[in-house]
Amino acid sequence: MAFILTPLLYAALISRRSAPLKDDTWAFRAVSRGYHKMVDKILRNRRACLLFTLLLMPLGILLAWKMPVSALPHITSSEALITIDWNEPIDAKQNAQRVKSIYADIGNKAEVFESEIGIRQFLMQNGQNTLQRAEIYIRSGNEQERVAICNRIRGWARERYPMAELTQTESPNAFTQLFDSGKPYFEARFRPLSPSETLEQQAAVRRISQKLAADKPVDGKSLRQESSLAIVPDYAKMALYGISRPAVEEALFLHFGDVAVSDIRQFGIFKRILLQMRETDLGDKLAANIPAPDGTLYPLHQFISVTDEEQPAYIFADSKGIYQSLLFDERSADFTQLRKKLEAAAASENMKVSFSGLYFENSDQLKSLLIIFLTVLLLLFFYPGHTI
Repeated sequence: MAFILTPLLYAALISRRSAPLKDDTWAFRAVSRGYHKMVDKILRNRRACLLFTLLLMPLGILLAWKMPVSALPHITSSEALITIDWNEPIDAKQNAQRVKSIYADIGNKAEVFESEIGIRQFLMQNGQNTLQRAEIYIRSGNEQERVAICNRIRGWARERYPMAELTQTESPNAFTQLFDSGKPYFEARFRPLSPSETLEQQAAVRRISQKLAADKPVDGKSLRQESSLAIVPDYAKMALYGISRPAVEEALFLHFGDVAVSDIRQFGIFKRILLQMRETDLGDKLAANIPAPDGTLYPLHQFISVTDEEQPAYIFADSKGIYQSLLFDERSADFTQLRKKLEAAAASENMKVSFSGLYFENSDQLKSLLIIFLTVLLLLFFYPGHTI
C-alpha cells in the first residue's frame, strides 16, 4: 500500500498551488540569530569547548549514578494487577472459590474487580499458565485506596493460605508492555560443581540466601516446590501374584490420568479430546481391581505404595544448563561487593555462580552510548571537511 499511495499522495499535493510563505516572526529570527552565533563561537573555539564538555561529562554521570530515585516525581496510579500462585494442587473450581472469597472480603472498596483463573488459552500470551494461578485486576478511586485494598488482599492470603505467593504490579498498558522485558534487575544463577539432585541444590541455595540475608535476596522461581504424590510399584509382590506391569500401569493411567480419544485441528489451534473418569477420592481409586491371569481380582493398593513428596515447581536452564537463582533489586548498595560475597558463598557450598539481569545489560548499553557520544563529539569538532 505504501508503494502505491505515496506517489499518488505526492502527485496530489504537488499539483496544488502552494500557499505563499509568511515572513518569520521576530521571536523565531531572534532564536535563529542566537543559535547561529552560539554555533559560530563553538566552532571557532573547538578545543576549549571540547575540553569544557569533557569536564562536564563526569559530573553528569555522577549525578545520574548517585541521584536517588525518590527525587524523581511520583506517578500516581489507582490500578493494580495482583498475580496469585497458590502453590497447592488445586483445581479451577477451588481457585475460583478462593478468588470469590477475596472479593467478598474487600467488599465494595474496589470500583472494578476482575479476575482470570486457571489455564488461559490465548494465542499470544506471556508468563506461566497453570490451574493454581489467578490474576486479579482492581481499580479504585485513588492511590491510597488501591494501596489499602492490596494490603488487605495480601494479609487475607497470608492468614489463610501461607503457601500462596502474591505478586503486585501496576496495571500494564501498551507502553509498559512494549518496554517491559520481564527480566530481573540482578540475578545470581547457581550450579553444582558435581552432579546432585535438584532438591539438594535448592537447599544449598537457600543456605546461601540465609548467609546474605542483609542484602535482602529474593528466591527465584527455580526454588519453588510443590507437593505431589509418588506412586512406586512393588514388583516383587506383582511377580508373586502374577500381575503384569502393563496391567498396573493401565490401571494407574485409567484412574489418575485422562484417556485421549481424538484431536481437533482448526485454524492452527490444536485441541485434544480427553475421556476423564468420574471424580472420586484417592481411597476409591486405590481400591480399583486388577485382574490376574487366572481371573482373580486384586485391589490396586496391594501392589503400589503412595507417599507425599516435594518436587521442584519450575525448572530453569540456559546455555550452561539447569540453575537455581536468587534475585536482587535496585536497592542493593554495591553490586561489585555483592558479586564477591555471592562467589565466596557459592564456593562454600561447592557451587559455581554466574550473573545475569538488567544491571549488566544497562551497563553495556551505557558503555555503547558513551562510545557513540564521544565519536560524534570528536567528529563534530575535528572533522576536517566541516565548514561554518
